[in-house]
Amino acid sequence: RLTTTGQYKYRLPDLEEGGAIGEGSLFADTAGAGVKKMHELSGEARYNFGKKKADAAIGAYVRIYDIQTAYAFLDNDGRGGGRFDVGYWPTEIIRLHAAGEVAQPSQTMSADLDTLLSLRFLMEASF
Repeated sequence: RLTTTGQYKYRLPDLEEGGAIGEGSLFADTAGAGVKKMHELSGEARYNFGKKKADAAIGAYVRIYDIQTAYAFLDNDGRGGGRFDVGYWPTEIIRLHAAGEVAQPSQTMSADLDTLLSLRFLMEASF
């Protein structure tokens, strides 16, 4: 069975006015710094090989941030990435799972970083 999903997320955090960005504010005051706005468009395709057998998924996303710091305002800071996960049940109670993500760092805030990669492996038993 194949399923596909797509979603759009919009986040608008409530940053404290003035903190960290107001003239003469204390350096340690970070109350007004952070993500001002975030948009994310993502999609995923998942295939299930049957109950308690195996499944696999692959997906991708694009995120665009507006960020406010004590020193700069960043608008439309975009980045993208992809993710996968696979699961396999060798028995009815044991599941093996692997997941990973490849992500692009912010070229504005982290220009010295290259592609980010994460991998996770787990084994679980259900009784």
